[in-house]
Amino acid sequence: MRKIQQLAFVALLLLANGISHAEQVTFSINAEIDHIYDPNNVLAEKLKLGDRLSSTYTFNTAIADSAPSTLYGFYNQLSNKGNGFSLNIESLSRSPISPRNVVFNSINTWNSSGDFYYAESKMRATAGNGITITFIGLEVFDVTGQALSDDKLTRVPPNITFARDKNLLISGTKAGAMEDFEIRAKIISIANFNDTRTVANQDY
Repeated sequence: MRKIQQLAFVALLLLANGISHAEQVTFSINAEIDHIYDPNNVLAEKLKLGDRLSSTYTFNTAIADSAPSTLYGFYNQLSNKGNGFSLNIESLSRSPISPRNVVFNSINTWNSSGDFYYAESKMRATAGNGITITFIGLEVFDVTGQALSDDKLTRVPPNITFARDKNLLISGTKAGAMEDFEIRAKIISIANFNDTRTVANQDY
C-alpha cells in the first residue's frame, strides 16, 4: 500500500508541474547553411555555404505560459535530455550532436500582425575535434501573420511558407579560440516528427 501511495504522489507531482511525457513534441528540421562566421578557423573550413544540415527540436506543450498577454507566450522548458535540439552535420561530426548539458531551453511566440516563433537552447554539446556547440536557436518571423494561429504551444510547427526569416542559428567554440563561431542556416522544411516513444499512447 505504501508503494502505491508513493507512486500516486509522484504522478500528482508530474501533473502539477506540467511535464506529462504524452505532451512531448518533436519537430524535424532541414536547413541550408547561408552564413558562416569563423574568425579563428575553428571549423577548419569543413563547412561551406550551401551545405545541408538536419535537426530536431523537442519540447513539452504542457509547460505553462508565463506571459500575461494573449498575443505572446513565453514557455521556459525543462532543461533535461528529453528537451532541446539535436543536430546532424555530417561534415562536422559523424554522429548526431545531442542536447546534453542543456542549461536553458525556452520558446517565445508572438501572434499579432506579424508572427514570431523563437526557440533556443544554451548547452555544452561535444561535436568532435574539440569543438563544443554552446547555442542552437530556431527563428521564424512572418510579417504577414500567417506563421501561427495563436500564441499557444501546439503539435503543429510554425508555417514557414510566407516567413521573411526562417533560420537555424548555431554557435560554438573550441579551447584556445578567441571568439565563438556562428552558423546560420535557412530552414527548408519543418514538420512534426512522429516520435512513437511519446505519442504511441496518445489519443487523437
